[in-house]
Amino acid sequence: MLAIYTVTNHLDAPVNTPAAIGTLRQAIQDANTLTGADTIQFDPSLIGTTIALTQGELDISDPVTIDGTYEGASLGVTIDAGNGPNGMPNDYDGDPIFDVFTSGQVEINDLTLKGGDSLFAGAILSGITSSGVDFPDTQLTVKNALITGNSSDFGGGGIAAYSGDVTIENSTITGNTAAFGGGLFALSGNLDIENSTVSGNYSQEKGAGISFESGDLKTLTIAGSTISGNTSDGEGGGIYAGTYTDVDIQSSHISGNQANDRGGGLFLNDCKEVTMQSSEVQNNYSSGFYGGGLYDSGDFQSLTIQNTIFEIGRAHV
Repeated sequence: MLAIYTVTNHLDAPVNTPAAIGTLRQAIQDANTLTGADTIQFDPSLIGTTIALTQGELDISDPVTIDGTYEGASLGVTIDAGNGPNGMPNDYDGDPIFDVFTSGQVEINDLTLKGGDSLFAGAILSGITSSGVDFPDTQLTVKNALITGNSSDFGGGGIAAYSGDVTIENSTITGNTAAFGGGLFALSGNLDIENSTVSGNYSQEKGAGISFESGDLKTLTIAGSTISGNTSDGEGGGIYAGTYTDVDIQSSHISGNQANDRGGGLFLNDCKEVTMQSSEVQNNYSSGFYGGGLYDSGDFQSLTIQNTIFEIGRAHV
């Protein structure tokens, strides 16, 4: 029988201790122990509460939904990892907020995630354990979330998916930093972004907004979304898509992004099939030589652009 666990305690404490009763950490531990797709909800008394993590990341090893609503309304719950032991962002001495590794579906709904600061992921590490074991069947869905103020030394200041698929719906990912994928980084699975905003993120190398490097037979899908105001010191201010990937962009806006190398809006690196429909690529900038709006480093197998505006994409020469 599937279980419902209710968080009643805004504190954090080691699991299976008296202080952990009613905490989010204990609820996740209990859901991990009971096989099956359980639900974790929050007591309405926690409206507007910040849960400050003091015991490291929250490991999710079994399918679960963590729901930050009550009777359909947002409770405004924030989970704050505190940027590590010294509270300083961008020194990667802390932990992500969630480490998701399971052969199944995990859904995170209506939460604010901030202060994750680790080597390999900011807010959410998905599809792999912290010790490096892959879980390629992980299916992560993030809905109605705000992911902000997180950082990673490698990939995914907001979310880093090293294995498995990720879906983002009705969410905002903003103000995160990483070497690759300041907002989102996907290494070997599909990435689906729907009705969401990825803005104001920063990368040192590739893809300040999104870095998608999942390779053959994997697809980056962006629908009804805005990718704006992201800045990369390398390639792909808004989006970087790697070799042999497919890219499908529908009814979306890619604007005001900047790359200090190539591809202010998009950098497409030997992608296979690229489709852009009913979208706008506007006011992006590359301070390198090429591709203010879009830069392609190789040959497409298929390129389809319909009803899409490219406007004022500037490249420094």
